Amino acid sequence: MKIIPAITFIISLVLLSNSFAQEQESNTLLEGTWVLAAFKYTLPDTVITGNSKSFNSIKIFGKSHFTYIGKALPDHVFKRAGGGRYQLNGDQLTEIMDFSSLANMLGKTFKYKYRIEEDTYFHSGQINDLYVEEIWKKLE
Repeated sequence: MKIIPAITFIISLVLLSNSFAQEQESNTLLEGTWVLAAFKYTLPDTVITGNSKSFNSIKIFGKSHFTYIGKALPDHVFKRAGGGRYQLNGDQLTEIMDFSSLANMLGKTFKYKYRIEEDTYFHSGQINDLYVEEIWKKLE
């Protein structure tokens, strides 16, 4: 009868390690430098759309941390920067804003739906009263 708990334990380890391997694979796919290709920001009373010709932003993901910076074009005016820790769980990306040039984001946690298709990263979710939809292209 001791064999059943042992088998259960082994199966649990295999499933856990498989889950961990999938999470590591997701992190690896997200790691690197991304440039914002297109966006749609929906506020309660307006919708803002654009692409890399109107707003330039770079986002860098490491193993557990991210950072980004953005500027308006064509006059190259600094708009925002920030970063912190991130976690992946299935199709959910959670960003913990440890630093930000925008006071209303500092210290907050934001959850997004994300997916990666080849060299393209899709990102959507709520930031305060703003619904964000972004498409990023991998640089490296």
